[in-house]
Amino acid sequence: MVLLRPILSWDHHGEKINRGGHYDGSQNHVIGEDDDMYDAFEILRDIGEQYKFNNVEEEPNKEAANFYKLVNDAFIPLYPNCEEHSKLSFVTKLLHFKNMYGCSQKGLDELLKLIGSVLPSPHTLPETYQNVKNKVRGLHLKYEKIDACENDCMLFYKEDADQDKLVSDICGADRYKVQKNPKKARVAKKVLRYFPLTPRLQRLFMSKHTTEYMRWHKTRNVIEGQISHPADGDEWKQFDRRFPSFENESQNVRLGLATDGFQPFHDKHSRGYSVWPIFIVVYNLPPSMCMKDQFIIMPLIIPENRDPTKDLNVYLRPLIDELKILWNTGVTTFDKSLHSNFVMKATLLWTISDFPAYGMLSGWSTYGRMSCPICLGDVRGFQLKHGGKVSYYGTSRVFLEPNDPLRKNNKYGSRETRSVKTRYSGTAVKNYCKCIKFYPHGKIKWRKPEDFGVTHNWTHMSMFWELPYWETLQLRHYLDVMYIENNVFDNIFHTILDNDKTKDKEKSRKDCEHLKIRNELWIHPDGTIPQAPYALTRDKVDKLCKWVKELELPDGCSSNIAHCCKEDKRTLKGMKSHDCHVFLQKLIPIMVPDLLPKSIGDAIIELCNFFKDLCSTSLRRHDLEKMEKDMVKILCKLELIVTPGFFDLMEHLPIHLAMECMLGGPVQYRWMYVFERYLHKVKLTVKNKACVEGSMAERYIEEELTNFCSLYFESDVATLHNRLQRNDVPQ
Repeated sequence: MVLLRPILSWDHHGEKINRGGHYDGSQNHVIGEDDDMYDAFEILRDIGEQYKFNNVEEEPNKEAANFYKLVNDAFIPLYPNCEEHSKLSFVTKLLHFKNMYGCSQKGLDELLKLIGSVLPSPHTLPETYQNVKNKVRGLHLKYEKIDACENDCMLFYKEDADQDKLVSDICGADRYKVQKNPKKARVAKKVLRYFPLTPRLQRLFMSKHTTEYMRWHKTRNVIEGQISHPADGDEWKQFDRRFPSFENESQNVRLGLATDGFQPFHDKHSRGYSVWPIFIVVYNLPPSMCMKDQFIIMPLIIPENRDPTKDLNVYLRPLIDELKILWNTGVTTFDKSLHSNFVMKATLLWTISDFPAYGMLSGWSTYGRMSCPICLGDVRGFQLKHGGKVSYYGTSRVFLEPNDPLRKNNKYGSRETRSVKTRYSGTAVKNYCKCIKFYPHGKIKWRKPEDFGVTHNWTHMSMFWELPYWETLQLRHYLDVMYIENNVFDNIFHTILDNDKTKDKEKSRKDCEHLKIRNELWIHPDGTIPQAPYALTRDKVDKLCKWVKELELPDGCSSNIAHCCKEDKRTLKGMKSHDCHVFLQKLIPIMVPDLLPKSIGDAIIELCNFFKDLCSTSLRRHDLEKMEKDMVKILCKLELIVTPGFFDLMEHLPIHLAMECMLGGPVQYRWMYVFERYLHKVKLTVKNKACVEGSMAERYIEEELTNFCSLYFESDVATLHNRLQRNDVPQ
């Protein structure tokens, strides 16, 4: 075959190449008159380890044939006597340009015409964007389309994947849309896009630019007593002790899973539709890589007409099956740096999500009186008589030491004798879930399990329990610091400003009287409401708004908070999560001493400093132990200051955050800021409104390819891997 001629002279491991240049064994590519031409050839060398090129006797399969064609293109110059670019190298750079700078398909078509008109004939430049995609098809990592029931009760997957299976086994709903023309291909009502995880992990080992970093977690410098990476946390260390064979192989992969939903349409009539991507983080990589967009893997794109709730479980099935294979048997993978094959295994350490999605992943409902997923019903809120909402007022004292005098303080309305100190083990939680009768998935006949909201808050058995090691983990699901911090800031700030979002309303004062606490805040017999000491007067609010308007923060610290200040309404609106993060940790401790009494201001400042210390990139265990105890005392102080309506679940959860840092390491590796920014980027890739998930999937595999190829570009080509930071100056 003509197709295989260049390949037959290319040894599998690259020992010899005969193409007019000379081979440099240290760089693993051909050196000709201009070295820039062969960046594409080097890409093929790293990926080509999975194909056998010597002694080819049979016809190659479709995937291998596409790859062999790329090898030919790596030898073909862009135009006669061109020494700077090959056909393949120029095409990959064009695709990188398109994705790096957001060029549209039509714009790239026009650019191809313009470049083609100035190139000498005959040239090999493709004429359209579609032709460019066809040229690099052999480099793409594939994805699968799996039909799903429109009621989210099952996937048409594995034994149910037969196209002749027309209805769901559970709800009886039709699998396909009604077609007017029976000759046309049948179209499923709902389709899950699945991007296999294994080949994407293998590619990290097959490239010489990333393979050494996959062992960074094992070779990094460790400072005794310092927690600066998840590997320093107790969860990672305990896992290594339980599974020493996994720990002994430095190439085994540690993963984290994250998810969140977004609405792809701006049209108010389509706001019910949402898309839920699943993300995978590779914790083997160093901090400068593992949380960056180009190294985050998106294995699933889940379509939903509304929040998936417990039915998210159904769509995780392909990923869970693959994770079980990666744990039980592993897959043979080639390590480029060691030039040898090894059996790669992987483990999922935890999930990352905001609090509503926490309930979907864990199976524990995050609503109601037992909504805390850490306490699991040991600490319960109560419903306020007048406010009507669940309050966790007074529950902080159960975490105090047994002999602490605050337990007997009558200002709380009662004495506290209970103690809660334990986190339930995974084995205990799994065994408890097995005793509950859960109903099938789907939105047709959704029913709560027996005793739901009375003895437990479990809605479903999480799919993650099928992983053999999941019950040995202590964390399993992380509380998102970003989400909690944002809600804590809103409660504090709006209560201080005494605006429409305040937690101190007339019903809150009636609840104080009902609970016989804070009698200075009770409503007077004539109906007047006394001024709370923690609420600012109008003059002080005006003073605060003026200060915010004149505030100048360092570049990149936050958005322009001055634009969020509405002086006429005496409030701040439109602040993003990161603005709340900056305001809580940096600005509230500055403004509070001048506006509030010292006792109140000190308690608020201590709360702000807790989050500031918690978000440090380097932590120490003894500091975290002290912070855990201090957080309980801070909440106890606030319970003597603010009304019970202030203490919703978000004011209870900070008690558990210091322990999660001891188990899992710094919050920067597991908060949602990274994934919220990535979701914004994904949302911008939706160009075809008629097929949202398909548009996202095609753009993702294209960006995945260009990010990989850009590792091999010359240093003077701007890529995501070498672009300057916000305030850096080019040399």
